[in-house]
Amino acid sequence: MCADLSIGGSDASRKANLGAPCGSDAGRGAVYGADTGPHSGVLGCEALRQITGYQRPADIARCLREQGVRVFHGRRGPWTTLDLINQAGGLGDPAANDTLDPRQVL
Repeated sequence: MCADLSIGGSDASRKANLGAPCGSDAGRGAVYGADTGPHSGVLGCEALRQITGYQRPADIARCLREQGVRVFHGRRGPWTTLDLINQAGGLGDPAANDTLDPRQVL
């Protein structure tokens, strides 16, 4: 069974855990989840390893998929975003759902 995916700790510790990639290209030094730029909400393989408690990238991805999190596979391992984790947990953006589309009603 997967570990709980809640991300605890302070903002500083979460930001520090977002970074280092894992996988076959770990020595190249590219950082997913850096605090600046377009990747500020991306959780790379190393952060997901700490969150899920699994070591192998395949186990990390399986754990996330079982909990409804959309996972992407890169050459440095699985990755996802904080928004996708929140969506899987039912925490969508309430402002985005202000209008009701009749096609959404069952």
